[in-house]
Amino acid sequence: MAATCFLLIDTNAFLRLYFSPVLPLLGEVIGGYKLMTLESLVGEFLRSDRLKTKYASVAVDPKLSDLTTAQMKLRGTTKSRVDKERQELLPYARALVDAERRKGNNLTPPTREDVDLLATAVVLKGGLATDEGALRFVAHDLMEDPDSYPISLFSSLEVLHLLEANGRLTANDRRATVQKWIREDELLPKNWRSDYKRLFDEPVSSITGS
Repeated sequence: MAATCFLLIDTNAFLRLYFSPVLPLLGEVIGGYKLMTLESLVGEFLRSDRLKTKYASVAVDPKLSDLTTAQMKLRGTTKSRVDKERQELLPYARALVDAERRKGNNLTPPTREDVDLLATAVVLKGGLATDEGALRFVAHDLMEDPDSYPISLFSSLEVLHLLEANGRLTANDRRATVQKWIREDELLPKNWRSDYKRLFDEPVSSITGS
């Protein structure tokens, strides 16, 4: 039996994934990955009136219970290792993104919470699911040294693909989920249309009519 590893879901990704009808979602093992998020990210969502208003269905049960039961609470040795990794990664990540911003790439500087998520994925040798441009940029940079940073990177679209490939999401439900993202003006990664075609072998125009 293949080993299961954690797939840590960023705030932007879990909010988008809850547009789908899949429940239970977080805490489930899908294709060898156990989908989890961090306690700090759940707290960040629950403290934000803006996010709770925009994503009102996630702020109440049953989605809220699904979310809170899958929040990873870092304790003991694991927390110490993550704290140490974050302290090392945070200045590097900010410098890397700052250099890219000076080249004209409009990336938002990574937050402590962003780097917490990345550091946890590194320590647990797991996956990271995010649509945040800066976090993806830093993760891609680290992944060029897979011996030191044995992590994998997913977008929200790629998690939908994982769900569909493992029988948890139908093609029609995936299409409906993406249609909702478009209708709600979700700020998807700039290459998401080509990623959709690559993952699902159909153009976005097939579900939008344009």
